[in-house]
Amino acid sequence: MRKRYTLISKVILLLLLAVEGVTMAQTHEFAPVGAEWYYSYANIFTIGYIHIEAVKDTVIDGMECVKLEKREYGYSMDPWGIGPGLYEGRIINEYVASSENKVYLYRDQTFNLWFNFDAEVGDSWPVPPPYNVGDMISDTAGFLIVQAKGTKVINGKELKYIDVIDREGSEWGYGNYLYGQSPYTVRIYERIGPVGCYMFPETHWWADANEGGPFRCYEDEEFGHVSDFPYNCDYINPEYQAILEREKDSMEVFPNPATGRVKIENKEIAEIQVYNSFGLLVKTFQDTDEIHLETLPKGIYMLLITDTKNAKYETKVILK
Repeated sequence: MRKRYTLISKVILLLLLAVEGVTMAQTHEFAPVGAEWYYSYANIFTIGYIHIEAVKDTVIDGMECVKLEKREYGYSMDPWGIGPGLYEGRIINEYVASSENKVYLYRDQTFNLWFNFDAEVGDSWPVPPPYNVGDMISDTAGFLIVQAKGTKVINGKELKYIDVIDREGSEWGYGNYLYGQSPYTVRIYERIGPVGCYMFPETHWWADANEGGPFRCYEDEEFGHVSDFPYNCDYINPEYQAILEREKDSMEVFPNPATGRVKIENKEIAEIQVYNSFGLLVKTFQDTDEIHLETLPKGIYMLLITDTKNAKYETKVILK
């Protein structure tokens, strides 16, 4: 009788483990409630960060999913025409669902495949469309191609990853490059998402203002903190967590647009810092009023100029 009861106990234990395994598989591994992401953000007039938080479990069209709230925090050089200052604003919510190592993003009234961590090298799928595209979806809209896959231990946990690249000609996708340039590989981790670029796909048309920028930080209660940023996740700049002190008038630069060489008006210049459209410092020049930007890609750049009296100026230059 004892052997029979022992066998029954083992069967019950195996059944309980199987049920537990199913339950674990149904959890939202990509976006557990309470998870937070930070991404840098910048355009011509503002700089700051995007904060994304998984705020609650919910159901849309019968699909269990997680609601993500997005907010933008930053400093505007001239918000709404009333002068420089801090600001914050809410961005449209997102909804994501997970199932069997796949993550889906709710766009265009349906859940679209977003990430597939079981994909094989060479697999491809459409990038989830932007909002309200209607008939704009086409073969050139956006496709991801898996270039590599693997695992990496982060915070003591082994995470799957896929390396993806936008198919040539994709009008939106991942990576901070302009439409018409060669795309490059982006790594996407389960639980964390893309690193090196923004979480959500964005347009590659240079004239369009994108929502986010490079990855800064991720954190949730179970997994802990992961950062790819040298400062605090909510850093904007040293002065009251805002950016770029400046005098009333910006320095003049010429020619503008430029092809590479840029001259700053005759001032006693101590330092010139060059930031790209995502707020990242790309070049620094000392004690000169002429700078050379030939090695930078075409686009719009912000110059932060410090004179010998430590007064700061800012201006923009367009490379073409």
